[in-house]
Amino acid sequence: IERCNALSRKVCAEIMPVEDLQETVWQIRQEKGYSGLVKFFTYGVISASFSVFFGGTWADGVAAFLCGLLLYAAVELCTRLRLQRIILNIVCSALVGLGAVLLTSLGLGQSVDKIIIGNIMLLIPGIALTTSVRDMISGDTISGLLGLCEGLIRALGVAVGFALVLWKFPV
Repeated sequence: IERCNALSRKVCAEIMPVEDLQETVWQIRQEKGYSGLVKFFTYGVISASFSVFFGGTWADGVAAFLCGLLLYAAVELCTRLRLQRIILNIVCSALVGLGAVLLTSLGLGQSVDKIIIGNIMLLIPGIALTTSVRDMISGDTISGLLGLCEGLIRALGVAVGFALVLWKFPV
């Protein structure tokens, strides 16, 4: 993002040959992001942090960390299988919900809802919803409404996945 911002500022400040611009964009696209291992543990840390932040115990945080690792693996698998985003959200949230129920039944966590909320934060389409509201405010009503509908449907998928598990395994 930083390199894209710098490039856009440079293009605005001076005239840049198209070939140079294309080469710079290509170089930015070739850069590697974070490794899978870093993302794997980041999912766990974020899940644990949100779980404790929203009132969970440290045991809930540990369980949420493990569920976050499961969530990352599930997201990667579903992405490789090229599942639609709504199906991905249903499957991943159901797996995390099942993990939370199992971990609490094994005594690792205390509160299924705190474990789930720590992981649900990683699936909520916050950027899509925020962008859609921004589009509507700036006058792009159709684009904003489409983005809002997509965000709400994705959020509904998350809710459906967790609800299916909690319906089958009441806590």
